[in-house]
Amino acid sequence: MVSNVPADVVGGFFGAFRGLLFAKPEEADEKKTVFVQELQKVEDYLAENGPYFGGDRLDATDASMAPKMYHALTALGHFKGLQLDGAKFPAVENYRQLLKDQPAWKNTDYGAEAIIKGWARHLSQQLN
Repeated sequence: MVSNVPADVVGGFFGAFRGLLFAKPEEADEKKTVFVQELQKVEDYLAENGPYFGGDRLDATDASMAPKMYHALTALGHFKGLQLDGAKFPAVENYRQLLKDQPAWKNTDYGAEAIIKGWARHLSQQLN
């Protein structure tokens, strides 16, 4: 499985997610702006080239980004109250739904509760 997606489209996404998740209150607005900018890069790419990163097929970038996006949007929704606005990010919303409809996704989805529990552990370690 290969990918032709430029690194700058997805390369900063997970770091921006972690930056926002672990942000101190005084950094939160700046970190949210960075995360939304990274999400916009994904939106723009999927809108022009999608519905998947590989076009009509899943590719290596999808295999990498799908779980990262799942973790990011689940954890940020739970811990930061950040919800994806489907009107602002329709290609991302469509992408997420298409992934959820994949048999492989359905067979391996461990659920939002596991994601929240895992990131809660990381957050508590960060505070100590």
